[in-house]
Amino acid sequence: MKGTIGNYGEAFDRNLGDGSPLKIERGLNKLWSQGGLQYAPPIR
Repeated sequence: MKGTIGNYGEAFDRNLGDGSPLKIERGLNKLWSQGGLQYAPPIR
């Protein structure tokens, strides 16, 4: 890696998704607003 890792979506795409030979869809690993299960509660 070149020092920058990126967010979860970028890391997933690079290692498992469209940017990799595996081409796995994110499925339930998508954000909740996109039909997945990942949700980050607001920090107060």
